[in-house]
Amino acid sequence: MRPSGERVAAYTIRRMTPTLYRLGFVAATVLAVAAAAWLGGPPDPTAQVAKRLQAERWYSVGLHGMDIGHFRTAARMTRAGYSFDSELVFRLGTGPETRIAETHVFGSFPPYPLVTAEHSYETDDDTMHVGIERSPAGLTASANGQVMALDWEYRMEDYLAVERWLDREQAVGAELDSRSLDFDRLSLTQESWRIIDHNDTGYRLRNRDGSIVQLDSDHVPVRLSLANLFDMTLEGSSWAARAWQRKEPGAGARTYHVTIDKPLDTTRNLTRLLLRVRAADSIDQNAWPMLQRDARGDLVLESRRDAWRRTDPGELEVLSAATVLYPATDREIQRLARHAAAGLTDPAGQVEALVHFVHGYIDYADAESARTVANILRDRRGDCTEYANLLTTMARALGFAARTVTGLAYDVESKSFALHNWSEVALDGRWMPVDPTWGQVPADAGHLRLPDRPGLAVFGLLSNIEFELVQVEYGQLRR
Repeated sequence: MRPSGERVAAYTIRRMTPTLYRLGFVAATVLAVAAAAWLGGPPDPTAQVAKRLQAERWYSVGLHGMDIGHFRTAARMTRAGYSFDSELVFRLGTGPETRIAETHVFGSFPPYPLVTAEHSYETDDDTMHVGIERSPAGLTASANGQVMALDWEYRMEDYLAVERWLDREQAVGAELDSRSLDFDRLSLTQESWRIIDHNDTGYRLRNRDGSIVQLDSDHVPVRLSLANLFDMTLEGSSWAARAWQRKEPGAGARTYHVTIDKPLDTTRNLTRLLLRVRAADSIDQNAWPMLQRDARGDLVLESRRDAWRRTDPGELEVLSAATVLYPATDREIQRLARHAAAGLTDPAGQVEALVHFVHGYIDYADAESARTVANILRDRRGDCTEYANLLTTMARALGFAARTVTGLAYDVESKSFALHNWSEVALDGRWMPVDPTWGQVPADAGHLRLPDRPGLAVFGLLSNIEFELVQVEYGQLRR
């Protein structure tokens, strides 16, 4: 378990990087020259937007009032075409600096196709790189030492879809679906935007993650609230945006423990847990569907070890696929998965074997930032994120739909609930939660899952709530 939200937030930021990138970069940093100079005629809408938004911009990045990093965007015209770069640098608590950089290069002439794209993730002891290039045969991607052909096309008009849409004077309440590049799945993903206000500064938009962006009259982001967790503010200089680097690491660090009025007995199998949620401020139940109202009107949260959520047929194919984060087609991953489940044909038995294998394969060690699966295999150490990501990858290697989830789990040392990662594996039409860190199959009722969307917004509530134990049921602990 990660005892501090500062450390688990490193994984969260990495997971939400596409949102950070789209909100802060696409709308802020497009560079172009007058299209007439290139095309010999009137500029098209894409080039007009690009010209208007050209500039380098710097944003400060905050986490609940703490300065944790900066976001820089820049753009230039090269021989290859329009090049758009971004760089997010942040540090959580006393951990190492993490750098996430991306580049998109589009062709110089309509229809401005994607020429190259890169995504990199770097910490003190871990790196990941994804590259996309265009050849005469089409786009190809390289990741985790593998090269694969891509069957989609992406153009600058997709990249600038929001800005082009707003140029047509949209009304409050108008909605747009746009496409963006997902570097993890090496595919295009859909984003949904809704105009929630048109004020003196400009448009204010919300996306389906619950993030809100305030644009100016040129559609440049000036303030961003990312999933009610991170804030980004446009600064006048790099000096202002990088002020966080001149502060003592960890200053003002904040934890995300949720206290409970009575301790739980973790030496027994926790099968059912009913908690009353006390909050300093009002809570939007839509942000956390597990919350319900009891007969007294109080917010309660019930967790049962045997209450597995139903699967959605539309998600099974997506969550079975190999991705950059979960490289299930890697030969070593497949070898280990087959070895762990050797001789077993029952799916439930295979999953249990995988969980116990991962539990024994990794040595627990606190990590300040998420590590790639390749480095997990190399070093065989990590904390809950590494355990869960390896289990998810190995389950997919055997053909299961699986995913890593984030939630709260009971921490014996602090006698409170703390942020934790575990996995879910699809079995017989339901998602079975498993915890390879603790070797639990299925995970006990002390695991309180946070929703995927808008789950990030729940992080903003954790420091303002506490639990009151209403009922607890125990069974025999499996050994």
